[in-house]
Amino acid sequence: MPLVKRSIEPRHLCRGALPDGVTSELECVTNSTLAAIIKQLGSLSRHAEDIFGELFNEANSFYLRMSSLQERVDQLAVKVTQLDSTVEEVSLQDINMRKAFKSSTIQDQQVVSRTSVPNPVVEMYHRCDKPPPLNILTPYRDDKKDALKFYTDPSYFFNLWKEKMLQATEDKRKEKRRQKQQKQVEEPGREVKKVRKARNRRQEWNVLAYDKEFRPDARLTPSPYHGMSSEGSLSPDNRASDTPPPPPPGGPAVHPSPPLAQPDAAPQRKSTMLGMIPMSDARSDLLAAIRRGIQLRKVQEQREQEAKREPVGNDVATILSRRIAVEYSESDEDSEMDDNEWSD
Repeated sequence: MPLVKRSIEPRHLCRGALPDGVTSELECVTNSTLAAIIKQLGSLSRHAEDIFGELFNEANSFYLRMSSLQERVDQLAVKVTQLDSTVEEVSLQDINMRKAFKSSTIQDQQVVSRTSVPNPVVEMYHRCDKPPPLNILTPYRDDKKDALKFYTDPSYFFNLWKEKMLQATEDKRKEKRRQKQQKQVEEPGREVKKVRKARNRRQEWNVLAYDKEFRPDARLTPSPYHGMSSEGSLSPDNRASDTPPPPPPGGPAVHPSPPLAQPDAAPQRKSTMLGMIPMSDARSDLLAAIRRGIQLRKVQEQREQEAKREPVGNDVATILSRRIAVEYSESDEDSEMDDNEWSD
């Protein structure tokens, strides 16, 4: 059934019953016909005003789009004329480098919505009969659903499309995960080797990133054996700086000196201090950095999982961008697997 956008009223000019007690029937019919014609002309003028208003709005939007397109073409023409083909503007490394692309294009959505309905359709909508007041039955439902939506639901088709798109995205993600697991089963040796390499690199990066940050400062808490040359050479702070730190103030209560009558005991004590104190500090720093890096990595992965579990926005652009992201991630993983095959 076609929807009438603009209706001209009255539709019938001469059709109607004459009132009782009319002496001149022809004059009465003529006057009623002229009145109906005047009403039709008024309706036509109102519809003409709406039509010209819509044309003006469409022409204005088209002019704005053409102006922005002309500005982009002019900027591109300037860049093309100033480009020198003999000079390398971008290095090969920058061309092959992969970066996260974020489009600034605004997607048109909700084109046919309540705000975009023309005025004649709105008037016709208000003249229609209202739906029955079924919403008064909503508090008595066990499932707490709106009872009026069982009679009329304007968002039914959008919700149906949204469910289908989300289900298709989830099916694609499951299929990709299944293919990945199947490939791991078919090629266990190569996959394990690749995972081992990534794990070692991650640990090395964590050590390099957090070693200096979480290393204890020996200048603030000097040890009693910090003044010795052999212990200072193995400490991480003295490895970084060429000049040794100033010796702490001497005192019999703070730094007990070894007796001179036992020359054999001093090298043994020095060797034990060399083997225990500095090496234990370095190992503890390394283990602390590795643990902190692993903990931060787990927190980051947990945040990524929480971000994935967040509810999807109730608009077309968000749903489509989520599906496109899943498809692009699949293509990126395929290209990375091809690179790994070449590297092997």
